[in-house]
Amino acid sequence: MDEEWRDVLGYEGHYIISNFGRIVSVRRVVKGKKRRTVGGQVMKPRLNNGYALVTLSLDKKMKNASVHRMVAMAFCDGARPWLVVNHKNGNRSDNRADNLEWVTISQNCIHAFRVLNRKPTSLGKRGAKCPFSKPIVAISPDGTETHYAGISEASRQLGIVNQSISNCCRGKQRTSCGYRFRYAGVQV
Repeated sequence: MDEEWRDVLGYEGHYIISNFGRIVSVRRVVKGKKRRTVGGQVMKPRLNNGYALVTLSLDKKMKNASVHRMVAMAFCDGARPWLVVNHKNGNRSDNRADNLEWVTISQNCIHAFRVLNRKPTSLGKRGAKCPFSKPIVAISPDGTETHYAGISEASRQLGIVNQSISNCCRGKQRTSCGYRFRYAGVQV
């Protein structure tokens, strides 16, 4: 496959991008106090969570842009505002046009689990086994402290709404059904 170059959408005449994901700033003359020539070089992307980003500038305004989105806009059909770009092989730094496709957010998640065999972190885990659960302490109206593995467990056993317990733990509400709540390890 040969490398094909096209203008970056919105930056025509300033930047071009290839179907391999390489970006070049176009050589041009810039007016100012002195006329000078800029561009004509391949831009070096930086990584952010595995995704390649470059900084583009136009009319003294700078914008960080994802390389995979620019490649998809230039070379992949079917772009819509509600769609996201999926890397077919799961490698976020592989920005070749034949590795990219436009999908919905739902399709992107399904692809991650079914095709790439990603594992959900907390599927089927409740209470103390859930990685996001924080232990809490319930203080009854008579002052008795009871420890729970998390808000859901306290809610089930006391018959109090989760959100109400959460509000008490975060200090947005003083009591719920006569009980005071706090995160374990935090003194009131």
